[in-house]
Amino acid sequence: MFDWKSSLKRHITTAIFDKNILPFFVKNPTANPMRHLIYFCVLMLVFSSCAEKKQRSSIQLFSPAHNLSISFLLSPGGTPGYCVYFGDQVVVDSSSLGFDIKDASPIKSDFEVIGSRLDSLNETWEQPWGEQRMVKNQYNQITVNLREKTEPHRLMNLLFRAYNDGVAFRYEFPDQEAMRELVILDENTRFQLREDYTCWWAPGDWDITEH
Repeated sequence: MFDWKSSLKRHITTAIFDKNILPFFVKNPTANPMRHLIYFCVLMLVFSSCAEKKQRSSIQLFSPAHNLSISFLLSPGGTPGYCVYFGDQVVVDSSSLGFDIKDASPIKSDFEVIGSRLDSLNETWEQPWGEQRMVKNQYNQITVNLREKTEPHRLMNLLFRAYNDGVAFRYEFPDQEAMRELVILDENTRFQLREDYTCWWAPGDWDITEH
């Protein structure tokens, strides 16, 4: 679990989009466009985890229906992480992100945020087979750009998506001189579930990394 003891400044940024293109947070697309907001908040919150008191820095992204949210976290030591909310309830508590790399220092700490970008999509696509012919694909997304504060100043992007029925994230390593290639020895993605939930996943073959 992170140590969120350092005091950080509070910043709040909101992005407002055209109601005819990105109908966020309200079911009626003809409602007041000022309600169509992506609440992109860079906050100082008083928690050590997503639910306990101490201080941490986070960027919170809400789903289009505003029922789910995922927060990007950055500890005072520069360790990235995340937590997930369903309404006001913490579902996945503070969980760290990173990798162990062959012949290089781990990619897991000493990061700073150097940029971010908000995106959104609302489309319906047709699949050739399956239980549901037409699939609605609607989400809000934020890309967080990270850079190590010390040499070799490696870059890493974290992409977070918030759907109305779930969340997702992925790592991205942009083209960079500091890391032309890498061999991942271990992925240190943590999933600190708040309770003893029932989970499901599709089992994979012996020679793949999907679980």
